[in-house]
Amino acid sequence: MSDIFVSYTSTDRDWAHWIAHELTALGHTPHVHEWEIAKGENILAWMSARHGDADHVLCVLSDAYLKAGY
Repeated sequence: MSDIFVSYTSTDRDWAHWIAHELTALGHTPHVHEWEIAKGENILAWMSARHGDADHVLCVLSDAYLKAGY
């Protein structure tokens, strides 16, 4: 199945986690930073690697996501 990079803001964390659980149940491999990065690790390096290797990118769109500076 597909590797899917899940992009979201902290405001949409619950939705992102729910979506990721659903993707897992369907046999996909979602990449959620809070599930894969330990405290103190480099999130930007993780994001770059996971985004580059993903088959798909899924964005949890909301007003907060669209207004985020990053």
